[in-house]
Amino acid sequence: MKNDNGLQLLFKIVIITLILGLITVLTHTPELIILVAISGIIAISGMFTIPNDPPCVGLVIKAGARTNEVYHEGLGFLLLRGILNDIFLIDVSHKRVQLDEQILITRLDSVTTKIKASYSYYPDPDNLITFLDNGGEPGVKRMMNAMFLEKLRIWSRDPLKGPKTWEELHASSDKAKRNILSLIVDEEVSENDIRKHKSWKVSEIGIILELFTLRSTQSFGKNFQASLAINLEKSKAASSTYELMTDISKAKIIHDKLAENGEKVGLDKVLNKTMDWKIQREANAQISLSAIVRVIANAIKK
Repeated sequence: MKNDNGLQLLFKIVIITLILGLITVLTHTPELIILVAISGIIAISGMFTIPNDPPCVGLVIKAGARTNEVYHEGLGFLLLRGILNDIFLIDVSHKRVQLDEQILITRLDSVTTKIKASYSYYPDPDNLITFLDNGGEPGVKRMMNAMFLEKLRIWSRDPLKGPKTWEELHASSDKAKRNILSLIVDEEVSENDIRKHKSWKVSEIGIILELFTLRSTQSFGKNFQASLAINLEKSKAASSTYELMTDISKAKIIHDKLAENGEKVGLDKVLNKTMDWKIQREANAQISLSAIVRVIANAIKK
């Protein structure tokens, strides 16, 4: 709309200039030539073009002070441009920025993990002065780095939402992204918001945040190695428990078969003999169930 208003004013000045020129010619009044020249200079000096590669907007500066008036790409006109007023071009193209890598230590296991994040943004057309006050593109990156680090620490220390272990951290990247993004934009971000690629205003920086990604890249250190060792022991213990339950199931089948054959033997004895004979069973996996029953029955009778 600002472009249209400026062009309307330019059109009026051009009409006035043409009228003055016509009057000068018809009346042979040399004094009017000065007015024609001034009008022409005002018209020419006030014209400008806002480029679209890269996409830009022009922020209006009046008497040295920035305003909230904005010209968009294309031809525009600003009265007394270069004399009293001016245009300041701002690149509003979409930027993809990789944030500095951060270190996170999970609460319960004290494991250190590297965290990487990136985001896409463009300057908020309704908040360009704030964007400039924060240093433009370099300032946005600096402030986003600081904000991300602060929100990451807040999230990681949250007893309800934060990750307790490095396993939780690696498994909850989507949840972590929503929680940290909610802290940055100061509103609740849902899975649906992420899926629909919603954008958010970050008013304190003067940008529109479009995309935010977060991932844990690598856990390391002595505590990480110790955690892996503990997990390995737990895995072995779980495997042994499963193996024992498998032997009990097999012993129960053999116990029932023995009972069918008239052999009354306690399940505990069958289990013990089944486990004693385990190596032999593993060496000959194709042995039939009836053969196993006979062998264990004979072993129990001895």
